[in-house]
Amino acid sequence: MEIIITFQNMDTSEPMEAHIREKLSRLADIRGSDPDASPFYVEVRLEAHHTHPHNRAQLHLKTPRFSIDTEYENEDMYWAIDHAIDRLFEKLKKEKSKLIDSEHKAETEKKKFEKTYPLDEEE
Repeated sequence: MEIIITFQNMDTSEPMEAHIREKLSRLADIRGSDPDASPFYVEVRLEAHHTHPHNRAQLHLKTPRFSIDTEYENEDMYWAIDHAIDRLFEKLKKEKSKLIDSEHKAETEKKKFEKTYPLDEEE
C-alpha cells in the first residue's frame, strides 16, 4: 500500500503523518493477507486556508477496481482527517458490497438461464 501525503499552505507535520498512516492501516485489514492482492494507492492532500478558519482534508483511493474520493472541511485538521478517512471506509465498504452483489447476481441469473434452456449435447 502506497500512501502519498501532501501539505498545502502549511508546514509538514510528522505527528500528523503518523496519525494518517495509523488511521489508514485499517486498509491492510480490508485487503487481507494475500500478497498477490491488488495494490492500494492513497493520496492525501491537506490544505490549510489562511483567510478562512477552515482546513480541508482530501483523500483519493485508487485500486484496480475502485477509485474513491472523499473530502472534509473543519477548523481542526485532525477532525477533518478523521472524518474524511471514515467517509473513505464507508464508501469503500459500499463499493465492495456492490461488487459482491453484482457477482452473485450474475451467477444466479446464469444458473437460471441454464436451467431454463438446457444444452442438448446429442445434436
